[in-house]
Amino acid sequence: MSTKRKTTCLLLVAMLPVLSIRGQAKIPDSGYDLFLKTEDISRVQRVLPALVEASHKGRSEVRSLLAKQEFSFGQMTQILSNISVAYSAIVFDEWMKEVQPQQTTDKAGEYTKLIEQARRQLDEITSRHQRAQKGGRSALAANKEIVNANREAVDEIVTLLRDVTVENLPQDVAAASTSTQR
Repeated sequence: MSTKRKTTCLLLVAMLPVLSIRGQAKIPDSGYDLFLKTEDISRVQRVLPALVEASHKGRSEVRSLLAKQEFSFGQMTQILSNISVAYSAIVFDEWMKEVQPQQTTDKAGEYTKLIEQARRQLDEITSRHQRAQKGGRSALAANKEIVNANREAVDEIVTLLRDVTVENLPQDVAAASTSTQR
């Protein structure tokens, strides 16, 4: 597997801090917040460099930055989660195309077992987005389309996320969301 592909497959690991922060919060699960909007990627792309820089300076810098944003930290976290889920599904599909030939030569079945395990994990990660429906389409399908169309920008977002000092981000997304909304 190429170095670029290996790096890309590490996205889920890079996104775990964002997903774990989201998991701690009590954000309403309407289903529609699982759908990306076309402008969401550019919105996050505009804010993320400043968030990375503020996160290196400390919690007060992060709070100050978030108070000035057009959308809340909870909304940004949801968008990043949606991007991560779609991107992970895309990268997994690409990886599967590469390993399919090797799967047929896997006599012991070890490779096949690992692939099945990875598929189950991906299904668990994407299940909410697969169930959420709007206009006859799942959030996962709609989000994958948006992420694919903005792949270069999403790659930049992923790279920036690796530089966030997570300890300085708000630990309670619900509280951070209400304090940063106008």
